[in-house]
Amino acid sequence: MGLLTTGRPLIWWDSLPHLNYIREHGIEQFVNVFIATHDRQGDVLKWGDEIEYTILNVNEEERRAYLSLRAPEIILELQREEEQATQAPVTTLQQRLTRDDDEGHDDEHPVVEVPETLWRPEYANWMVEGTPGVPYSCYMRDLVLVEQNMALRRAQIRHVLRPGERVLSLTAYPLLGCGRFSEPSGRGVCGPVARSLYLPDAVINPHPRFGTLTRNIRLRRGHPVAIHVPLYHDLKTPSQIPIWEGGTRHGGVVEVDSRQTSEELDRLTSKAGGQLASAANTRPTPSEGLVWLRSQPEDKVEKERISLTWIDGHEPVMQYDAQQDGARHLCETAGLADLNDRHHDGKCTSPDIYMDAMGFGMGLCCLQITLQAANMDEGRYLYDQLAVLAPVMLALTAATPALRGFLANTDVRWNIISASVDDRTPLESNHECPPNSRYSSIDCFISNRPEMKAHLYNDRPVLIHERSYERLIEAGVDERLARHVAHLFVRDPLVIFDDFASVDDRESLTHFENLQSTNWNTVRFKPPAQTGANTSAGWRTEFRPMELQITDFENAAFTVFMVLLSRCILAFGMNLYIPISKIDENLAKAHQRDAVLQGKFWFRKHIFAREAELSCSVQCHYRCACGAEHCISFQSQHTGSPTRSDLSPSRSCPFRFCTDPDPEAMELMTIDEIMNGKPCCEKHAFRKAYPGLVTLVRAYLDAMPGLDQATRTRLSAYLDFVSARASGRLLTFAAWMRQFIMNHASYQQDSRVTPEACYDLLQHCIELAEGRRSEPALLGEFWPKHHIQKNLTSHEFSKLRSQIHEEDSPQLRGESFREELLPAAASRILDTVSICARTSLCTHEDHRHHHDHRRQ
Repeated sequence: MGLLTTGRPLIWWDSLPHLNYIREHGIEQFVNVFIATHDRQGDVLKWGDEIEYTILNVNEEERRAYLSLRAPEIILELQREEEQATQAPVTTLQQRLTRDDDEGHDDEHPVVEVPETLWRPEYANWMVEGTPGVPYSCYMRDLVLVEQNMALRRAQIRHVLRPGERVLSLTAYPLLGCGRFSEPSGRGVCGPVARSLYLPDAVINPHPRFGTLTRNIRLRRGHPVAIHVPLYHDLKTPSQIPIWEGGTRHGGVVEVDSRQTSEELDRLTSKAGGQLASAANTRPTPSEGLVWLRSQPEDKVEKERISLTWIDGHEPVMQYDAQQDGARHLCETAGLADLNDRHHDGKCTSPDIYMDAMGFGMGLCCLQITLQAANMDEGRYLYDQLAVLAPVMLALTAATPALRGFLANTDVRWNIISASVDDRTPLESNHECPPNSRYSSIDCFISNRPEMKAHLYNDRPVLIHERSYERLIEAGVDERLARHVAHLFVRDPLVIFDDFASVDDRESLTHFENLQSTNWNTVRFKPPAQTGANTSAGWRTEFRPMELQITDFENAAFTVFMVLLSRCILAFGMNLYIPISKIDENLAKAHQRDAVLQGKFWFRKHIFAREAELSCSVQCHYRCACGAEHCISFQSQHTGSPTRSDLSPSRSCPFRFCTDPDPEAMELMTIDEIMNGKPCCEKHAFRKAYPGLVTLVRAYLDAMPGLDQATRTRLSAYLDFVSARASGRLLTFAAWMRQFIMNHASYQQDSRVTPEACYDLLQHCIELAEGRRSEPALLGEFWPKHHIQKNLTSHEFSKLRSQIHEEDSPQLRGESFREELLPAAASRILDTVSICARTSLCTHEDHRHHHDHRRQ
């Protein structure tokens, strides 16, 4: 959602004189928070999820499913409970949590429910963002509340829908931008905000932030955004597909009023007057204040200044909208030579799926998780570790196989959104300064722990705003965190409100969040708030890559898995670091079609860190299927390179260094191997050892004392599901959706998604989400077996949450759990690795006998 502020936003050229003001005061606001809270300790785990729902309008007579543009009205209805609660006295809200039902209440202070759900607007008018009203806590049993709360949110949305409207947790609507795709259809395309050939401005949420972001990104870069997604090629797919098909469904741009467009441009030009040229001169050149930082051994930093200037001394793209006919320029940008060619289907084509508006990216929905850390150090460490996992979880939750009415040759949304908000000018893009869009993976790790060896892992130079960097260092911010924040501040503020100068830097983070919230990375490091409703929050890490699944069970499973994995990272002292360049490679691989089955990702061989702290020397010996005796250990037994005798099968082999004495070694692994583990053996192909992330989470749960059986059973179902999806036994939603479309009777093997296929697909998803249908290829036996039959009301959910917190429930613990966890976890990891070794050995023997038989 980002920062939502009220007021009058400035159009791009009006905001240019104020860019450095926002930067300078944003840095001061961060400095003030850092000084006040950098040594803050002991915050308990609080966390929550965020789901962006899609509202559909299903016309059963026409057999068509459209996007409903009523989300703003629906959100107002949903926020009534929240408004009632915020107007009640604080004491009333506190008393509500502890009052028994049979207690009386006075008439002067009527009882008001604490809102168990919160609702916020998102970019598109078909999107509704929902979160838990109260953060989940450190109690283990809070994990089983996640799916209950998701079901509550879905039920509350259903309650305010009109006849024919439906709600889905859907990442991508397949026909976005194809003719009439919404209800109401909205006024024509090429509007003054997005200037899109496909999407009318009516799809953008009316909050001033969203329209201003759209327009200012376009104005800054000089033309509409350009999104190109590889096309999936089936037997009859043409080598080129039309960009513009007049009144036909695909690319259906209809009723383009070029006179209205010209009038708007004239009005903008007269309003701006002579300000455009002067505004261009006030724009700082890229070389002003920007430097590259390169990490060196022993934490030394090398600076390299940028020698880049605007062509002819100013930025020519600033004047596009004032100097050119908007519609004609849009057509030329898209590859369409003349506006009149719109009636000649197929005359202007593209080899890929072309899209030209922010709505194609920011209209995609996702699942996000935010975790509060005990302190700043822990939050920074989690930020780094979760950044490594982001490409893996993106691929595992893949749910975006169809775009603008065509099947794509990719399965995920990330690069689509990245291109949809890329505000770089042609000069900046050509010189890769900055090297990527504002929506990207991280560019540097930020932890100061010894595991983070900057010269190995921060292996890409990082562009920073030098003045911001120097101010942060001067204020006592350490180099790695200063680099991270100064890197965010390379970007220009995109949305500035007219009252920006009234913000108090001692109490607000408004200007800092202006830039932080428009750097959309796979993870985000969030400082404590100084004022407002969220002042109790500490240092937090937000995990952002996961795509949405159709059922609450799936979304809850991935949410709970990531929360438990974050505790394992801390409790086991895990070290997942790989170079930033390898994370970028992994993110590219995550976009591949069927990446779960076909892709291999860089991952560490040795994931247990900080041997000096693991003093319990957990060791378990077992005899492997290869005949040798092995040892599982959470610490190195070899400080240097092993001798030849050290590698002898007759000697114990430490779990961490089974094959490679290099503690920083990494290799390519499948997602199945990353999640479910690899075999440990001292012969041939079985030398590699890695337990798997799901195995570690199971070991964590096994070691948890006092966990009731019902909670354990539900959590085990989530882990079993994640494991099955990672192994390929269950399809990703992207793979299942692709199969559904390609097997539909209307599919012509030409990569097009027909309206009939889209309607049947979405009806199928609605029934699936409501527990009225099973889908073994996607959900196996998990659904509808684990469907929550009875939806709780807000009141019932409040009672359940209060009951859990009053009971002596075990808590989710991190580093404090280490000494208890490791001995208890060793046996499960031992069993898992031993079983993997025996299974792989059998597979290898079968393979060898097969070849021997063929030779005979």
